[in-house]
Amino acid sequence: MTGGAGDLVTVDEFGDFELNLEWKIGKGVNSGIIYRVGMSESQTYETGPEYQLLDNPNAQESPVHFAGALYDLVPADADYTKPFGEWNKARIVVRGWKIRHWSNGTKIVDVDLASPEGKKLVANSKFGTMPKFATLLRGHIALQDHGGLVSFRGIKIRKLN
Repeated sequence: MTGGAGDLVTVDEFGDFELNLEWKIGKGVNSGIIYRVGMSESQTYETGPEYQLLDNPNAQESPVHFAGALYDLVPADADYTKPFGEWNKARIVVRGWKIRHWSNGTKIVDVDLASPEGKKLVANSKFGTMPKFATLLRGHIALQDHGGLVSFRGIKIRKLN
């Protein structure tokens, strides 16, 4: 996607799910995969947590914004991405508010946003002022248009029981 297109949002809503896909971005680009999105707010990130997509070396961001991080809540412990322009693999598993993220086969996020620690993370972040953030048990999945070049392929989603 390149600027002006808007987020790509699923028609279906998902509760517990596993999402696998490949992504690549341009130099310095920032994007994301936002899930359990409600359509009542003006931006997808106002309701749904985000698997960050980022060209880490060229974006000059903190680890809480690195690729694979639970954006602004749980940092990636290291950079597991390939250089911009190369394909990366993302895996997201959500059960209840237990969230796990993988980057190129390495698990980098494992948190329960419903736990006291998880609620504290949300309250102390920019999302603390967004009353519907991380409250929906079902929602859409959005591939974010953040104005830069980002590509996706091999998108597979499986509903979990």
